Amino acid sequence: MREQIMKRIDSQMSDEEKRGHADFVLINDGETPLIPQVLNLISLLSKNNSYLCPAKNNSIKN
Repeated sequence: MREQIMKRIDSQMSDEEKRGHADFVLINDGETPLIPQVLNLISLLSKNNSYLCPAKNNSIKN
């Protein structure tokens, strides 16, 4: 059982590798304030959401 656990742990990506694949990274280390990071991310996403919410005047017409 312990051997299986260690194999699983060893096969996981490192935090550095995960950060390399991430679009956004929030630091939750107990020292860096988390809420301001979340609010900044929400603000960024809401400003760049045109691909999610196209303008109403761009609707498809037959």
